[in-house]
Amino acid sequence: MAHWTANRHTPEPERTVEPRPLPRLRHSVAWSLFGNTAYATSQWALLASVSKLGGAEMVGQLALSLAIASPVFLFTNLQLGTVQTTDTFDRFTFADYFALRLTSTGLGLVIILLTLGIWPQNRTTTAVTLFISGYKALDSVSDVIYGFFRKHERMDLITIAQAVKSIATVAAFTAALMLTSRLTWAAGALALAGSVTLVTCDFPMLRQLSRVAGTGRRFRLAPRWSKQTSVRLIKLTLPLGVSAMLVSLNANIPRYFIGHSLGETSLGFFAGTAYITMAGTFVIGAVAQAVLPRLAHYYTIGDLASLKAVLFRLSAFAVGIGAAGVFLSAIAGRQFLSIIYRPEYGPYATLLTFLACAATVAYEASVLNCALNAVQRFGQQLPLFIATSAATALACVLLIPAHSLYGAALALTVGYGVQVAGAAAIVTSALRSRAANAHT
Repeated sequence: MAHWTANRHTPEPERTVEPRPLPRLRHSVAWSLFGNTAYATSQWALLASVSKLGGAEMVGQLALSLAIASPVFLFTNLQLGTVQTTDTFDRFTFADYFALRLTSTGLGLVIILLTLGIWPQNRTTTAVTLFISGYKALDSVSDVIYGFFRKHERMDLITIAQAVKSIATVAAFTAALMLTSRLTWAAGALALAGSVTLVTCDFPMLRQLSRVAGTGRRFRLAPRWSKQTSVRLIKLTLPLGVSAMLVSLNANIPRYFIGHSLGETSLGFFAGTAYITMAGTFVIGAVAQAVLPRLAHYYTIGDLASLKAVLFRLSAFAVGIGAAGVFLSAIAGRQFLSIIYRPEYGPYATLLTFLACAATVAYEASVLNCALNAVQRFGQQLPLFIATSAATALACVLLIPAHSLYGAALALTVGYGVQVAGAAAIVTSALRSRAANAHT
């Protein structure tokens, strides 16, 4: 990997990347699917254990804690993992990304503390939010490591790390909840398990890959703090961080409205039901992560035909997953909810169908967001996601008072619809521009 500094930056247009031998895409997709499935299963297992051992109100407390912490850390993460994956010209080293990630993660923890001071919660929700934030901070460190893995298309290493973390965190969380019947202790056990897997699994695999990938002695695991380099990275990634925060807000805005107007118990039913549709989100996300470096490479070398072919197949896959979810929720939603949670979730089967429809639009939005990153239209994402969140919030104001939880599902559909339309327009424009430049 080339070692670039702030004073040795060559403008991208003057540099070229030749086509290179690539591992088989189906292998990368398979590994990524397996890893994200394990992670998605673990996240559902946490929610299911809370539902069965604590009830809907406790699910609502966990959901609210996640809704507070997730947007903050998605903002401070600055999508450094994605930028690292698509950094075809190796403008920055891992040490540069790592240093900024540690700094921004510390800022995220400070923001959480300020948020809880301005928007106070009950004692349990506050304590759970703090532990969840600690776990999210550890996840942020893992994310920049996974970015290095994805850059070298080593999805197998990400899968191993996710599987180990999933088993450890679910076991620790569930055991603590069973022994104490308190969500606070369970969240603390979750954070502890996350720290152990980071030290014993993620870092050793990073060191091993750095040797195999040919980075040699120039690879530096320790963070390298450079003001000039960090400023350059922040200028590049700040729009991405804000965009990621807005994407998370878009998904969580209905939860804020529900928690405020309908209470934590209603939020628990909504969050538990909605999480089932997120299984598809993890599947689509896994495939998108696997194909992202390939799409970025195709765009860089100007192979737009291959890029469009992969993107079309990914879009068709997303729509197919969504349609299957709508069908299954319509015919077996009540039985499924009653079995995996509790019988009192059964009456929310119609809500599950509404949420499955919203999820179908969300899956396509995830595909187009992957395409936006591949063509590196980072700055244009910010106004798009501002419009998306604004549309979702307005729909919540209009629909939740009249239609309760169903209005929240409809509001999500409206917001994701805006995102799909805007992202499609940006990607189409980028591909046309790239094609025009290739012929000049």
